Amino acid sequence: MRTGLLTALSALGLATLAQAQVPRAAGMTSDSFCSTAGDFCVTGLYLPERQAINYTLVVAQTGQYGWTGIGQGTQMSGANILVTWPNADGSVTTSHRSAPGEVMPTEARVSAQQAQGFERNAAQSVQTQQHTISSWLFGQAEAPGTIDHIFAYAGAAKAPASADSAATIRYHDSRGFFTLDLTKEYTGAAPAGLAGGQGASTGDGGAGTAGYGPAQRDLSNKTTQIWFAHMMFMVLGWMLLVPLGAFIGRFGRTMFKWFPYHSAVQSLAVVFVIIGFALGVYNYRQRGTPQWRLLHHKLGLALFILILIQAILGATTHEIRKRTGFRWVGFFHIFNGVVMFGLAVWNISEGFKLWTWQPGNAPRIVIWVWAGVVGVVYLAGLALVPREIRQDKERKETASHGEKGSDEHLTHNPSPSQAA
Repeated sequence: MRTGLLTALSALGLATLAQAQVPRAAGMTSDSFCSTAGDFCVTGLYLPERQAINYTLVVAQTGQYGWTGIGQGTQMSGANILVTWPNADGSVTTSHRSAPGEVMPTEARVSAQQAQGFERNAAQSVQTQQHTISSWLFGQAEAPGTIDHIFAYAGAAKAPASADSAATIRYHDSRGFFTLDLTKEYTGAAPAGLAGGQGASTGDGGAGTAGYGPAQRDLSNKTTQIWFAHMMFMVLGWMLLVPLGAFIGRFGRTMFKWFPYHSAVQSLAVVFVIIGFALGVYNYRQRGTPQWRLLHHKLGLALFILILIQAILGATTHEIRKRTGFRWVGFFHIFNGVVMFGLAVWNISEGFKLWTWQPGNAPRIVIWVWAGVVGVVYLAGLALVPREIRQDKERKETASHGEKGSDEHLTHNPSPSQAA
């Protein structure tokens, strides 16, 4: 009985899709993307007369997918999302959703702007023996260019409990991103993934391709090796060397000639960040993926620039104090370092979400806990500020008497009371 129903729906669905996709008109553009494994494909077709983009999602009937989500945007927050899943009765649920962040998207979060132009193509959303096909429209007032998308899916064990479009969906098993170049002329072909469908790019980068699908953990693969090295240099540089250098500066200034050690450790941190940044840029250039669109990339570029400025600022601050005794530039150096560390924690957390290794949430939790520990230790070091002020006053008094130790505070040597 179910086989007969699916066969009938298959014939009806494919016929409807063919009628919807074949007619061409001026201004229509289209592009497609398929996952690396080819088990799901998305086609976007811009319809100028409707001021909308018609999306068709084709998912193979492998029993692998519980639900699949496609969204316009570079991150969960504010994305215009369509979540779809097959039901036991042969129907397909399509649910228009949005989210304020990394939480379950809901229909209630859809903005008025996102709702404008949205339409479910119920007749084209069907199950066949080979595919689950979902179709919908997102409003698009102007001719689009290249549009960023996110995708996510969960396995069959996490299929929603009902066909209700507002049903709870469980956390995804995988996620990624892709772009569709909707400046490409529409050829009249059927959606990618169906017989006679238009060609689609596949792989792990570039226009019309996914950021990732299944976990990529083959260390014999050059791309995987580079991403692993990128992760290691950034984590060691930002999470180990930068805090270590800060601790030397915070605790050491009242105990020993700290500056050479602080400078050496932070210089090594800068080298690690430069190498990590170069590896990330190299991998993206090799993939041909447009850069600086995702939050992780923008924060990474900002941090790369900031750490170079911070290195110059640190050396300049040292020279200014050495020549004049003026310390206020150093306070900005400290403030900038604290801000950079906070941004780095955030960005590394974002990076783990994008990493094709797909390590889960554990590394992100470790990073945030470690950041908390670093923060507590650094704040504890502020208890030494009164001692630092007292020692600095002693140095200035020594200098005012013209004694040999008058420039000891300039070279970051111990105070007279410590030397004694």
